[in-house]
Amino acid sequence: MSNYLEQLNAVQRATLIWLALMAVTILAALMSVFFKSGVVLLLASVVILIFKGQLVIDHFMELRHVATHWRRLMSAYCIVIGAFVILAYLMGMS
Repeated sequence: MSNYLEQLNAVQRATLIWLALMAVTILAALMSVFFKSGVVLLLASVVILIFKGQLVIDHFMELRHVATHWRRLMSAYCIVIGAFVILAYLMGMS
């Protein structure tokens, strides 16, 4: 019975994380309606990208309890992808 409750708790946690990811995705889509500035959209999109990536790394890849260097490596990956998004935007401006 205890194992069932632990699994149920993990499923509930995963469901809440998934719902948070969906809500933030919808927020990112709706931002294009409210913000007309490309820079504001860019920065907000990069922040959302990093936030969502960190949620996936921590909860779905189960890296929140591993050695710190592995978690930092994956977190750096989110930041690098965000930097590439910014770079692509800036290259498109020129």
